[in-house]
Amino acid sequence: MEQLHQLADDLRETFDERGYRIGVATGQDPSFRNSRRSQASLTRDLALDAIREGCGRLGLHCRSGSGGSLEVVTLVGDTYRHHRVLKATFDKASEAYVIVCRGDNALLAADDASVYPAESWVFAYTIGDDGMLDEIFVAKVQGVTDGAMRQLILGPVTLLGSAGTMPPSGFRPADEADLGLDDDEENEGGVGGAV
Repeated sequence: MEQLHQLADDLRETFDERGYRIGVATGQDPSFRNSRRSQASLTRDLALDAIREGCGRLGLHCRSGSGGSLEVVTLVGDTYRHHRVLKATFDKASEAYVIVCRGDNALLAADDASVYPAESWVFAYTIGDDGMLDEIFVAKVQGVTDGAMRQLILGPVTLLGSAGTMPPSGFRPADEADLGLDDDEENEGGVGGAV
């Protein structure tokens, strides 16, 4: 799972460094702003490019599928996890992530030649109101809903990346008394008295 956290950090870093170019590109012509399709397409292209680069750097296996799809393959224990890269939305009413299936190719088929069992997962990202990357997560795919607008049924979601989960950097003594400073002995310069 650590490599997937690092991959999410790579994706976020790419958007921090190059994501502004999406706005620059869509700003070149008013027709690019009539709908969010141009922006969504550029966002997807940037995300897939960053994931391919990150997989190469981290030694993760990724493979392309039909329709320009991409999946990241990891081996956990004796099971291959096929993480399909997909865009998700967050439904505030149900407080759940939603991934709409488009046709039968929503998930790549696992390699039948493998001696290990395979599971379908998603490596998904959401886009904020500003059109930029918001959240990144993985979840096991447990099925697909019925009906005209089919959606993936997801297992528990694990948010990825170190943003907000890293402890503050810098030295922190276990006890402030270890610093050798005493508030009662401060001199005019604000430094503790020396013995």
